Amino acid sequence: MTFPNVLYTLLEDCEKYGESNIVSWSPKGNSFKVHNKEVFTQSILPRYFRQSQYKSFARQCKNTLVDINQKILPATTANN
Repeated sequence: MTFPNVLYTLLEDCEKYGESNIVSWSPKGNSFKVHNKEVFTQSILPRYFRQSQYKSFARQCKNTLVDINQKILPATTANN
């Protein structure tokens, strides 16, 4: 599974299992926000990724056109 697919699954699962207080989609569903970095790093990340350090997660987001502020960017924005 690719990083975006795993991230999507993570966000959907957190919504489904009542963990939206830790990480959630934005109201429009076009971005996400980590609300509790400590719990996210300790509890959520290890379930979905081998590397469970927040800095590594943020770097992977950035490398796959996801802004460090947790907003998914269109591909054209990344080239500007």
